[in-house]
Amino acid sequence: PAPPASRATTDLLGAAEQVGAGDYEVDVEVRGPRELRRLSETFNEMAARLAEEKAMARDAWLNEQSAISRLAW
Repeated sequence: PAPPASRATTDLLGAAEQVGAGDYEVDVEVRGPRELRRLSETFNEMAARLAEEKAMARDAWLNEQSAISRLAW
């Protein structure tokens, strides 16, 4: 099997690709050497903030669309 640092790096790469594709609902396991654990924690925090921002933007857009449709009637 691959060493823990290698698995942690592979997991982070896969998660970064998911975020790059617009999937912010990703969470990587925090494991490996101290630097990789910190990187994983920071990555998870970043992905969570991006997911929250995406949800807020979606909600704002829906509210705007609702207001526009009320004006049209």
